[in-house]
Amino acid sequence: MELELGLNLLLQGLPMIAKIFIALQEERLRQLKQQQAKEVPKFTPPIRSRFPQDSADFQKWRFEQEKSLQQQLAAYNRETQLNLASYQRETALQLPESHKILDNWPLKLFPSQLLTSHDRDRIPLQIFISPPRIQSVGLGEIAQALPEIEQNLAQRIGEFLSQNYPLSSQERPTEFLAGAWESQRFHREASIKALFERLKSEPTLILESEIVGNYLNFRIAYWGLGQQTYCYQTILSQLNYRDILYASAKSRALKWKETANRLLACGESLEEIKRLGGDNSFNLEVLEKEAKWQRYGIDTSELALDYKVNSKDFAALSQLLITCHCLVAGWVADANHLIHYDVPPLLPELLPVLLKKAADRELAQEVIKTTLSGYKAIFQSLEVERPLWIPELALKLARSLASLPDRTWANEQVNYSLNAWLKQRQVLPTEGLDPLEAMRSILTSEDQNYLESLQQCLIALGDEHRLAQVNRLLPLLQAVTSEQLSVTNSSVEIEPQLLMQQARSRARQSPTDRSEGLSLPPKVNSDRLLAAH
Repeated sequence: MELELGLNLLLQGLPMIAKIFIALQEERLRQLKQQQAKEVPKFTPPIRSRFPQDSADFQKWRFEQEKSLQQQLAAYNRETQLNLASYQRETALQLPESHKILDNWPLKLFPSQLLTSHDRDRIPLQIFISPPRIQSVGLGEIAQALPEIEQNLAQRIGEFLSQNYPLSSQERPTEFLAGAWESQRFHREASIKALFERLKSEPTLILESEIVGNYLNFRIAYWGLGQQTYCYQTILSQLNYRDILYASAKSRALKWKETANRLLACGESLEEIKRLGGDNSFNLEVLEKEAKWQRYGIDTSELALDYKVNSKDFAALSQLLITCHCLVAGWVADANHLIHYDVPPLLPELLPVLLKKAADRELAQEVIKTTLSGYKAIFQSLEVERPLWIPELALKLARSLASLPDRTWANEQVNYSLNAWLKQRQVLPTEGLDPLEAMRSILTSEDQNYLESLQQCLIALGDEHRLAQVNRLLPLLQAVTSEQLSVTNSSVEIEPQLLMQQARSRARQSPTDRSEGLSLPPKVNSDRLLAAH
């Protein structure tokens, strides 16, 4: 019951995380368009082809080159962002750590301890927690419980991240820095701005909670690689923490009632049973009075019903905070690595375990549905930037969803992947026509990896019907387009690897240009660039 109270509010906040990343992706897309407007026109050397430009062979070749170009531009953009982050890191380290800066610094760690060089292609997402703080006086019982809640929160989040998003991961690295927050000095927007100004080169997530009166608020701050500013968003607002404590106390009282009835049957006196029950006996009396008054139509929310709470009830509040923090940390880590590195989300596989303590299974399913809707929204925003890579990404997401008890969401992603694949090849959906059958006549050898990924996904889903269809399509690839590819390769001059090597080399040689933003790629020779048309 107590976990459900928080999850209901969390459902209202989860869509905000997706909106954060969609807005960041839109900003990133604007930067890419500016960059491509300068550089892509140079990717058009003369094409010497032995087939007409309206032929099927030319259309296949053009599709393959556009896909390759999108991949190279995405890789080039990632490398530019990494170089910019390195330059920002070096610049930040050169600034003096004056007493004025440290007076307004919200962490126990100095900037120089956080701005470390990375010998990997993927910068880990740094994660901090700003644990619950009290913004009002006169809250003695919650104030006494906060240190234990903070320690439990840090321990459980650390276990979740180390098991699923460890620093050593080659796909989804995160660096969780528990205990780094200077909890009584600096918080809210002021602390986020101070951190961003010094740590903008490091992808960062801050999980911040506070208690104001009887209410608990939960916010996140995030910035990613190459981001121009930070995002700060409320995820849980005005959650009455006493409702959580009292729900736990009522649950304990109802369980005690069963024990009390057994003791009474054993011949124990009412006085002895009341003594043995302690807080539970007191809470049971209040609970029974509350139920009686409700039967008479009295609004008990207007009454001062003070249940007695203990460490077990605060453990229930702690569990709610742990669940919310882990859900949001996994969500943001997934979205960060999906947008920057095309890594499929992992959280869908973890949701059943995170939500196993929720008694309301419909509510747990709603949390899963809302989480997946956010991923789908991010996929749609990525489709604008890298449309030719969406089919493969959708299959990866389907694989991660295959572990859920309900396979509906995984099947939706498979269908989304197939339809996107056909749409890219200008095959319109026809009523009654199976997508896999529509693929048969337009397959090329370039589709080998896609079909194999689809095969593995259908195996994970246990979809024997569509798996049989794919197994019939795979042998066809051995006989298609080999001669056409040979003709194409001999008739078109392309030097993509040399192009990217030159671009990377010049990017490394110009730190001044890198410091001015992502829209300043190095100049390249138009005679050596890859044709997109």
